[in-house]
Amino acid sequence: MHPSLGDLYRQKIGDLVNALSDPAVRIPAAEAMRALISGIR
Repeated sequence: MHPSLGDLYRQKIGDLVNALSDPAVRIPAAEAMRALISGIR
């Protein structure tokens, strides 16, 4: 594993949180994510 993989993951999650804070994006994004996730274990 690359040493900066944790930093990259942290940045990607931060970008996702920021994007989902936009009300215009939140609902369509939530629907798209629900379609991709079959279950949480």
